[in-house]
Amino acid sequence: MGPDVAVLPRHPLFRGMAAVDWDALLDQAERRNVPVGTDLVRAGAPATHLFLILGGEIELTPPGEPPLRLHCGDCVGEDAVLATTPHSASARVVADALVAAVNGANLNSYFDTHFNASVTALAELAANLRNQVRQITELKLQSTTERLAHFLASLTECAAGPVRLRLRVEKRELASQLGMDPATLSRAFAKLRKLGVDATQRDLVVIDDVAVLRHLGGLAEPLC
Repeated sequence: MGPDVAVLPRHPLFRGMAAVDWDALLDQAERRNVPVGTDLVRAGAPATHLFLILGGEIELTPPGEPPLRLHCGDCVGEDAVLATTPHSASARVVADALVAAVNGANLNSYFDTHFNASVTALAELAANLRNQVRQITELKLQSTTERLAHFLASLTECAAGPVRLRLRVEKRELASQLGMDPATLSRAFAKLRKLGVDATQRDLVVIDDVAVLRHLGGLAEPLC
């Protein structure tokens, strides 16, 4: 494994693990380069691996909820793996990603025999769940126009200035992901047009100044 995988033991989920146990687990972890557009996991599919993001960006979509963006250091599938249940959300790569795939069976075997480590892991799962619920709640409280602005601004690392974006999904699917119907999405795009957003082409969105969308969508901190 490369040096980038050294981020694994520092993840809160694994803080209770002894260093010597990490050597064995890392020997079995698989580093994967995952291209944009790949479905890393699908809701309802068996959870065989936990994925720690070492680079790139992944969009997590709980059924019927707005999508969440995950970045370097975040985990995908930890709740399903540790509970030995199917995945409750889908995860798609939206920027070429590097992930470390940790075998779920091996991880659960370790936690079964190491009480303190398992307590630490459960505490992290609870905190992560609270954080995701908070993020989803905040998104649902936004107006449809604010939600769309948040989504578009999160597609780029630029904090200000003109941006051209390619939508990776059909607008009908995008509407579903954002928790609205296609007609509502069209109206939201129409309102953003007054703020310098041109979405008249099928999959191309041209933004005069992404800082305007960041402000409207509540993205206070620049991504770069």
